[in-house]
Amino acid sequence: MAVFPQLGQTLAWQRRLDHVDASCVAVWPAGPGWLQVTTVESAGAQPVTGQVYVHAPGDWPQWQAAERRAATARYAARAPVPFTPSERRAAGWPFAVLFALAMLALWWRERR
Repeated sequence: MAVFPQLGQTLAWQRRLDHVDASCVAVWPAGPGWLQVTTVESAGAQPVTGQVYVHAPGDWPQWQAAERRAATARYAARAPVPFTPSERRAAGWPFAVLFALAMLALWWRERR
C-alpha cells in the first residue's frame, strides 16, 4: 500500500504487465511541490518513506530547455581531438594541371 499523508489517500500498488519487477500508483496531487509517500510492502515489514516532486504545468518547457542544454554539453564534451595540420603539404600545382588538361580534353571533344 502507498500512503500519501498530504492528500489523505491510501492506494494499492498496481502491477505493470510490461515490466515484471515494476508497479505503479496513479495519484493526482493538488499542486506542485514535494509529496511524501510511505510504502508498506507487507503486514510485518518496516514502512519505507520517500518523497516525489510534483512539477507545475509551466515547468515542462524549462525542463526541456535544461535537457537540451545538458545534451548539447555532453555532445560538445565528446568532440574529437582538434585537427593539427601536418607540416608537409602536397603541392597544389599538379591538381591544377590535371584539371586544366581535363577541361581542355572536354572542350576539344565538344568542338569535334
